[in-house]
Amino acid sequence: MKAAYLTTPAQMTLLEHSKDALAEKILETRACGICHSDRKAFLHPPNGMELPRILGHEVAGILQKDLPHLELAKGDRVVLWPALACNACRFCRSNRPNLCPELELFGYSIDGGFSNALFLTPEIADKTKAFKIPDSISFDQATLTEPLACILNGLNKVRRLHETSLIIGAGLMGRLAARVIKAITGAAALIHDTDPIRTKNAAQEGDLFSNGQSADTILIAASTESALQLALTSLTPGGTVVLFSGMPKGVRIETLHNELHQKEQSLAGAYGCTPADMDQAMKLLESGKVQVPDLITRRIPLAELSDELSRTPGPDEYKTIVY
Repeated sequence: MKAAYLTTPAQMTLLEHSKDALAEKILETRACGICHSDRKAFLHPPNGMELPRILGHEVAGILQKDLPHLELAKGDRVVLWPALACNACRFCRSNRPNLCPELELFGYSIDGGFSNALFLTPEIADKTKAFKIPDSISFDQATLTEPLACILNGLNKVRRLHETSLIIGAGLMGRLAARVIKAITGAAALIHDTDPIRTKNAAQEGDLFSNGQSADTILIAASTESALQLALTSLTPGGTVVLFSGMPKGVRIETLHNELHQKEQSLAGAYGCTPADMDQAMKLLESGKVQVPDLITRRIPLAELSDELSRTPGPDEYKTIVY
């Protein structure tokens, strides 16, 4: 069994899978999506990540062992929730395990999906959450369950989603968000991006935003300070800005207290997703209300992963799948 190990920053090596003596093969990996966070970790491993490490958290494959706690059986096609939670703290008990103080992430503190198989100890396997993939959904498409779930987690923070929506950033997450909003509300979102190619491609999702317009729900899917400022200045009274994308260190939100107070505006943080969001995302995919095949723009074998993470994707590339 081969795995792509990040051994040092910007250096990934394909090696025989090295596993804990107690670990068992839980999943035969069939597809793993490359997230923007994987590209960042490849170049600059975050503090706390021990190397060598197998990255990758958007994992789909075939179960190699029964998981009775999930009513899943060996041979089931599944996608993983990308984290492990303690299942005991107040956040876990209130269905917010993404805020668990003991949260562990596949591809960060636990070896992830850029490998032929996933090996887990019994203790970790018992905490793992996975979701059965319907027959109508391919492994490649199933890897987008987690990104979709993250968007749903953000939009679930909004009180009245049926009003005008604006998405700032027309990359993968922005275009997915537009499709989710259309599926939920029946109305197209406004979309804004500074890149002309992405702007052109995103025009099929909805109307393009122009200066002077405003929106009741604004989701920031771009990691720039200018996106944050545009959101704050374009928000209607009673509206909500969903702080979906992370920002560079040091970026601050600067707005007057009384502006938010008197206009009853809200800022909603959104981090990752919950298992409930994953379940909702899978149902959206199965229903056909959210289509994703056209957003999978590149497929590569595991042996080409290091070269892929070393390059900068073009503006007309959205999701790369490793198989």
